[in-house]
Formats: sequence, structure tokens, C-alpha cells
Amino acid sequence: MRRSTSGRTHACWPTLALFLVSCSSSFAQQEVAKDHAIPVSTRQFTLRREGDNFFLQPLPLDAKHPRIAIPRDWLVPPHDTDDEEDSSPVDPFNYDRRVTSFPIGNGAIGLRFSSFDAMTEGSMAAAEGRDVFLIYDPSEGRLRPGGFDLGITKERYRVDGCFRAQMVHLLVADTNKDGLADIGAVKEQIWCPEIGEDEDEVLDGTAEQKQLPSELKNIVETHLYQQHNVIWYLYTPRGWKLDPDQTWMPDTFSELPLTGIALSPVDFVGELLWHSLDPKSWVDRPRYVPTYRKKLIAKGPPGFKNFPRVEAGQRK
Repeated sequence: MRRSTSGRTHACWPTLALFLVSCSSSFAQQEVAKDHAIPVSTRQFTLRREGDNFFLQPLPLDAKHPRIAIPRDWLVPPHDTDDEEDSSPVDPFNYDRRVTSFPIGNGAIGLRFSSFDAMTEGSMAAAEGRDVFLIYDPSEGRLRPGGFDLGITKERYRVDGCFRAQMVHLLVADTNKDGLADIGAVKEQIWCPEIGEDEDEVLDGTAEQKQLPSELKNIVETHLYQQHNVIWYLYTPRGWKLDPDQTWMPDTFSELPLTGIALSPVDFVGELLWHSLDPKSWVDRPRYVPTYRKKLIAKGPPGFKNFPRVEAGQRK
């Protein structure tokens, strides 16, 4: 269920010069310099939308490939849209037209669809997005669900002076050496520790109580950053299924690129709070730093130094 924004103050977000970082091919297709990594592409398929209907269109368009209808429920779950009390100012089903694809290893192709929408005004600074996986069988021209639901994978908002942000970075690798592509998820968060904090929902759908060090229990204003261990969804005949026993990073993996955004909500909030995209400046050093972030840090144009950035993906 999406978060209701009723009761929150929508004061004017401080005026910022808005730099929309171009999602050029350098961000649309990240190359991983590792031997035998699973190839990843954003040039095989595109997502087309007509009203409430979604279609997968193989590329190139001039080849007149037949488009394939995608059941709306696979990209827009009914239980996420039927909440009458939902007054969220952003649309988490604002899907980018670029579709990320990778070979599974059995003739089928894995597809990732990514959405994102963000406020550009208002003190809440809300943003939400999703990542959905489907499986395409080219021999039959048919689609089927990926078998698991990551829910909201990109999010940021500000309430009571505190930012909360999360991002789920996605990887593909053959972790169990069966010749089939598995999907890894690395979740990172920024939040304010609070006494009696609610339970935090993790990616496999279970809940765990957030345990704070005793010296932090009375600190409300301080923001913390945390990166969770990678979790893996192994490929099965019924799609990808969570394997709770695999929480390590393999030597060889491929990163799924950002599509529709040039930086994540965690990057946005991290730079706003600590004036840097370099996670070494954040409270806790991450074990995994995605390639796109390394490139942004290395590029470091003066116009973006120490300045809040806006992700792409806002509605026009």
C-alpha cells in the first residue's frame, strides 16, 4: 500500500537551480568489466503505452515486429491502486520506455521494467518508483510473470524535518552455477533513528525490528545511511524465487542500469545532507558502489559540486 500524504505540510520547497542530468547511453547501458558477465541490454525492446494498456515492442521498430500485450496487473498491481485514501502526489507506475533485457540461459529472456516519478516542488520532496521482472519466450512470443514482487524500489520523502530514502540496486549473475541467470538486490537506505521506530519491511516480505545502538536512541535529528547485504532470487521453472541462504556478492556479476533516472533517491538525499555523492562522506561506508555512482563521482562537474540534484523521471 502506498503511503498517504494527508496531514503533511506542503510548504514551498526552497528554490533550487534544477539540473536535469541527461540519461545518455553511458547511463542507459552500463558495461561491467568482468569476464563471462551476463550481457545486459536496453536496445532489444521498448515499452509502449496506450491509455491504460501496455505493450512490449521488439526493436528495431522499422522491422515491424509484432507488439506483445502485457497484462496491466503485471505492471500495476490492483491492490496498489484501489486505496481510496491514497493521496500520494507521485505516480509509482510512471514506467520508462526503455526495457532492460538479459539472457536467462535456457533460451528465454529476462526483462526489467522500471518506473519513477518525483515532486519538483513542496517540502515533502516525494519520489517513488518500481522495478518489475517478466520472462519472455521468443520461440513462442509469450510473456509470463517473473515470480516475485520487489514492491517500491526507489523512494524518498521528507516529513518532520527528516528525510527517508531507499534504493534497490539490481544485479544478474549465475550464483548457483546451474547455467541460469539469477537476480540480486542490494538495498540501501537513509533515515532518522527514532525511539519506538516502526518495523521495517524487507524485500522478501517479512518484517524485522530495527535495532539501534544505545548511543543513537535519543538522536532524532541525525540521519543515518545503511546498505544491506545482497539477497538473491534464483531462477526456477516458475520464475525467480528468494534464496535466504545466499547473501554474498559473486566474483562475476552484471549491473542492471538506471533507466528513466540519472541518479537514485539515495544519491539525491545523500548529496543534500552530506554535500557529496561519494559514499565515503556518508555515515556508513557501503560495501558495494554501483558503476553509475563511480562515474558521477569521477566526473564531478563544478556546476554540480555540493548542490542538490534532481533525478530525471518527473512527469511533464
